[in-house]
Amino acid sequence: MELADRHGLVVIEDAAQAIGSMYKGKLAGKVVMLGDPRELKPHEKVEFERYDEAALQKLGLYEIPGQRQGRFTREEAAKRRQLSLDRLKFFAEEKPLAVIVSGNGDYGNFHVQGAGSQRANEQYPVPSVSMTDEHYDRIVRLIDDGKEPEVELDIKTTYYDADPNQYNTVAEIPGTDKKDEVVMIGAHLDSWHGGTGATDNGAGVVATMEAVRILKAIGIAPRRTIRIALWSGEEEGLLGSRGYVAQHFGERPLLNPAEAAMPFNLQKRGPLALKPEQAKISAYFNLDNGTGKIRGIYAQENAAVVPLFEAWLAPLKDLGATTVTLRNTGSTDHVSFDEVGVPGFQFIQDDIEYFQRTHHTNYDTYERLQRDDLMQAAVVMATFVWETANRNEMMPRKPLERVTPAATPAR
Repeated sequence: MELADRHGLVVIEDAAQAIGSMYKGKLAGKVVMLGDPRELKPHEKVEFERYDEAALQKLGLYEIPGQRQGRFTREEAAKRRQLSLDRLKFFAEEKPLAVIVSGNGDYGNFHVQGAGSQRANEQYPVPSVSMTDEHYDRIVRLIDDGKEPEVELDIKTTYYDADPNQYNTVAEIPGTDKKDEVVMIGAHLDSWHGGTGATDNGAGVVATMEAVRILKAIGIAPRRTIRIALWSGEEEGLLGSRGYVAQHFGERPLLNPAEAAMPFNLQKRGPLALKPEQAKISAYFNLDNGTGKIRGIYAQENAAVVPLFEAWLAPLKDLGATTVTLRNTGSTDHVSFDEVGVPGFQFIQDDIEYFQRTHHTNYDTYERLQRDDLMQAAVVMATFVWETANRNEMMPRKPLERVTPAATPAR
């Protein structure tokens, strides 16, 4: 494609071309429109969604692991990361005034995510903004038609980087005869800055806190200690929960220290090394899929917990929570526990408008929360945590791969 340049605007339709020689020396002092225009089509169905019985039955069917499709392989992820780093270097060298990206939404809804990453020296070296697709497409269309649109950007940003650490918030209700054993419940605090983070994941935080309030309010101490954790750094790669799990329960040690700055899924790690506390945690329950009510739970291929979960859901059927599926689900904090052999679970939730509208967008605000759904979720979570805390036995566990004992720190 030819370089489209009108009145200080440059359109780069293929992001990979941003590091190509065709743009070398041509971006200084210009605003870069990064990415191709997106064709917007009418929606064919109502976007407010709840699971019906047919959808729940389908979800309850076991998904064969060999048929599960990931987003991309480790090699593909490494290539995407390298392209991103090359693009950052290219922009630093070429010095455009700013970069504009389309928000991948419609009807005024758009995603606002990171221009780079939280890692040192991996941020865009120039200002970057997201724009609604309708507005982005219009500017590109005007440029392609030979017009001269003008873009004025007024960007005011403050980086609070005096303290580079993030903090988890942890509290607990002490147990009685089994107080040295723990059941955990949690959600994540951090979010994206386009909205206020209400559905992702303020919804999970308030439902989890309410579940613990309910358990405290009944005035009966549980047998096992009930611990609530509100994680930070989930959106950056489960940093809060992985850090906590590594400190208390175990981890797979990094084999090559040079890979420490790489994303977790690209690091090569050794055999699992467990700590003594790992044997004392019965289970972890997580809520992180928006404001929708709980419809069941993912068993994470742990067949032994299925009859337990089904029994616990039986009294909750009139609340709409009915389904136990052996399927795995990922991308949130229960994965950190599952990785080290701790039974970790995420609840099935009605989508409502989560993935289509509020997830990581400017619509992720308090107004999108559904009060009745959150009240239902708190009751379901309180039930599962209470049942786990008062069983005679710990929760069943899946078989572990080769394990090495963690080194005991010197005193």
